[in-house]
Amino acid sequence: YLWPLDAERKLSSSFAEYREGHYHAGIDLRTFGRIGLPCRAIDDGEAVRLRVQPGGYGKALYLRTSDGRTAVYAHLEGFCRSLDSLAYHWRLDRGRNTCDIEIPPGRFTFKRGEVVAYTGSSGSVHPHLHFELRGADGAPFNPLENLYDVPDECPPILTGLSVVPRRWGSLVDGSPLAATRRFRLVADSRYAVPDTFELDGELGFGVRAYDQQTRGSYRMGWHETELLIDGALAYRARNSRFDYAHYGDVEIEYEARGGASPGRYLALFRKKTNSMGGREGAGAVTNGGPRDGVIALEPGLHRGEVTVRDAAGNTARGTFHFVMLPFGESGAVPPGPAAAPADEGAVALNFSQEVRAEGLYLGIKASPRLSNAPEAALLGDTTRAPLRVLPLPPDEYVVLVPPERFLGGARTVRVRGVDALGRAFERFKQLPLLAFETGSRDSVAVGEGLAARIQAPSVRGAAIVLAGAAESAAAAPPGLVPLGRPFTLDFAPEAFARYLLCTFRAERRAGLYRLDGEGRWRCAGVIAGETKAIEIRSPGTYAVMIDTEPPALRASALTREGPPSGYFKRRLIAVPVHEEGSGIDGESVSAFLDGRRVVCEYDGYRDRLVVPLPRSHPRGQARLRIEAADRAGNAGAAEYSVVIE
Repeated sequence: YLWPLDAERKLSSSFAEYREGHYHAGIDLRTFGRIGLPCRAIDDGEAVRLRVQPGGYGKALYLRTSDGRTAVYAHLEGFCRSLDSLAYHWRLDRGRNTCDIEIPPGRFTFKRGEVVAYTGSSGSVHPHLHFELRGADGAPFNPLENLYDVPDECPPILTGLSVVPRRWGSLVDGSPLAATRRFRLVADSRYAVPDTFELDGELGFGVRAYDQQTRGSYRMGWHETELLIDGALAYRARNSRFDYAHYGDVEIEYEARGGASPGRYLALFRKKTNSMGGREGAGAVTNGGPRDGVIALEPGLHRGEVTVRDAAGNTARGTFHFVMLPFGESGAVPPGPAAAPADEGAVALNFSQEVRAEGLYLGIKASPRLSNAPEAALLGDTTRAPLRVLPLPPDEYVVLVPPERFLGGARTVRVRGVDALGRAFERFKQLPLLAFETGSRDSVAVGEGLAARIQAPSVRGAAIVLAGAAESAAAAPPGLVPLGRPFTLDFAPEAFARYLLCTFRAERRAGLYRLDGEGRWRCAGVIAGETKAIEIRSPGTYAVMIDTEPPALRASALTREGPPSGYFKRRLIAVPVHEEGSGIDGESVSAFLDGRRVVCEYDGYRDRLVVPLPRSHPRGQARLRIEAADRAGNAGAAEYSVVIE
């Protein structure tokens, strides 16, 4: 295949990188801030699909090659002249601003090397070309594996190792929480973790790394990872291709971790819920004897090695060591005998909560210290089975409550014990959580007379969601009116086979908003614009708010340079628009020149509305009217006097 750009072969993203909610389906080619570079047909073929959207891929072209594969060019500024004409008139005739056109076979054919489109930044922040190749089955595959070479002599860089307890009672250095450590560079492309871990139970490992095409360039994902335990291959992950049916498995395979080396880690063990292709081996280790899907190790010192490789074959290796303790040496112990409750009010318990796929980890810290492990029970649980308690030196304990134990409505944990002075105590912890199995619903009160109803369309067994009032959250910006208090939803995404759904009864302008990492409220969905419920894609802080202000159209119309195909005028009309609430509804935007409707494109990344006009449009002074509404239905309009060149 021909390289799609007449430009230096420099990348800013690689295949199957982590993206929030999905894998990156292609490679990103750098254009060095430029817009309008010609995109060429990589082979003889025909255009089969053309899309114009304000988000996602923006303007995108799908080209079927002579061997049946599909090349995708995305984030374009525009298409070649014939396709620009098709996209414009299709929208104009239907009164639309977006399009997704399935092109009949043989209508637009191209020879290898012909210009089919031009690079841009539509649907994206920065100018670049997103380029991907799909097989005849529609599955994207890595074009750098066998088809294209890019100059790259820079090996990946290892930054962190995670050790993750996989089952109840499993410990890392005496703790049931995942541990992270930094890799240290010890030689050229060789790294090591200086600490030696003490492990008990079933555990998995994870790696944090990045690749660069040249030193100082963009940090990208890598191509292949191998985990060796005592010299034997334990796990391999190779990013060669994937099926869109497993697009969302990225949130299962990558885990955000804190600790000494916080960040996002690729799990080097196969989870039952992860169906991503190119993965082989068990990865997880245990001292508990042979079991399917786990590597059984003898007690003693063991050596691990992580190998990370990019598509050009550059390799980095990191080593670490761990001691497997005899099974159960530091595991859970049965609670000691508790005296009859005679609480003197002298024992204070501080509780903490962590949600995992295997259940709720309830941390207990006692003051003063206890004489032995306390007894814990879930009140109202029909099984009446005691809860296991794990002691953590010097004066902490962890209780695991499996998610299925909450399905019957039990929400209160009772803790009984005796402190070091022999004083008995009894404490209760009310757990603010929702419990789900496939198809079930639950709700959380978020204000007076207002409840957020949560539904789980598909659950892997049973799952829980911690739901409560947010301790602190950013104030709502002007125009957004809270209907209740912000609330948090904390859950393990891997426990759910499909996204959670949220509904609530409020006026049509009300929407669900999520607080992002920069402290800004982002709209997840609006009642008026949703035919179904609003998807909850990740844990976080949420609020139900009403967007009361329409989009603000700026007072003057500006112009910018148009797409280079020659179909449109050299200068286009661009109207700045400001919307901090629910967001612009791209299809609600209407533009009229002297009373006649024209196409108007919403560019949300640059907060503007663009009116492209064909070269055939008459020149001269005209009256432009723009009408725009947000997703909540608030509408605004403005008129401008413009000169069309």
